[in-house]
Amino acid sequence: MAEVLVVTWDGGGNVPPALGIAGELVRRGHRVRFLGHERQRSSVEDAGFGFEAYRHARPYSAIEPLPTPKAIVAIFGMFTDGGPGVDLRELFGRQPADLLVIDGMSLGALKAAYGLSVPVVALMHTYHQFFVNRWARGPIGLLGTVRGRSPQRLWHEPLVSWWPRLVILIRHRIRYRVT
Repeated sequence: MAEVLVVTWDGGGNVPPALGIAGELVRRGHRVRFLGHERQRSSVEDAGFGFEAYRHARPYSAIEPLPTPKAIVAIFGMFTDGGPGVDLRELFGRQPADLLVIDGMSLGALKAAYGLSVPVVALMHTYHQFFVNRWARGPIGLLGTVRGRSPQRLWHEPLVSWWPRLVILIRHRIRYRVT
């Protein structure tokens, strides 16, 4: 079956949906591995998936207490950082995948995926309207656009598409089919 690479970041609430999707893909016979921040290694490996830590991405932790100005700089930097894209390209060069599932907030990784000629899923792990109306049109979207990583452009590029028959598990038994 398919070799799937999930690209994520240490945001906390974005990890359970990614693990749920990965579990369902494995149940269906696919192989899944993750690329993310080192802090995520134990939760990903404990769930039974392979893991490689970022080497070029900015360090980031959702649980590290920071004063507000530093927290804002850290989160804006993490979302628009090109480092995850560098790591994605390097890992893909060593171990190609048939499908990339990339956190929709990781703009650098999404941009880097375009030249890889492989299907890409932008994982929206909260309400889609929040992403397109608030997040992408707010300060983070503006900064991403200035850095050449416009969220709305990246989410709607031809290579970013929903993989047919991808089933997302949200909470134990509620299943939503994405078409």
